[in-house]
Amino acid sequence: MRRQAGLTALVLVCVGVVLGATVFRSDIAQATGLAQEVTVNNTPAQAVPVRDQNLDASGNIKVHEQGVVRDDHTNITFHAQTAANNNDKLNCHNDGIYTVPAGKQFVAQFVSITDSTGTPSTTANQASLYNASQGEFADFASFALTQGTLGRWAVSQTLDLVFPSGANLGFQVQPDAATNDCLSNGIAGAAQITVGGYLEPAS
Repeated sequence: MRRQAGLTALVLVCVGVVLGATVFRSDIAQATGLAQEVTVNNTPAQAVPVRDQNLDASGNIKVHEQGVVRDDHTNITFHAQTAANNNDKLNCHNDGIYTVPAGKQFVAQFVSITDSTGTPSTTANQASLYNASQGEFADFASFALTQGTLGRWAVSQTLDLVFPSGANLGFQVQPDAATNDCLSNGIAGAAQITVGGYLEPAS
């Protein structure tokens, strides 16, 4: 019985091979050809439509934000200066260079200062930007100036300093203690400042 079953299976296999090599040969060849590689060479005007898979629930493409995008900023840059007073040689300052508008706060991002105060023997000079409404040591940043030629001092620096609504910004330069003098070779010296940043709604 087992032998007959084996012979029957063998006969069926042989018949299948014969049919595949003769009667169904062209059909098998065509079916094999369907699996060949296909190359599409469409022009840009005949582009193949594709569908983005990275969509949100509304069908829009998902975007990964790297930071908070703000559209309520107003970039501003302003300039001011202070001239030394011959009767006030130790206070080279200006306490009214800018007033922050009501309902806003000012974020200072960079400052640039040039200064011609001091004497030929001055070896150090510094400046500060501060909230004059609350005193020179409130909301302030200090900068060491670098000496250049012709008795000039300068500094440019980035910062991140927030001044509240209504603040009056002031700045001051101060030569070293040994030659603390706002004059430059006996003449009233001056310092100029440029401040840049942006206004935003007060928090």
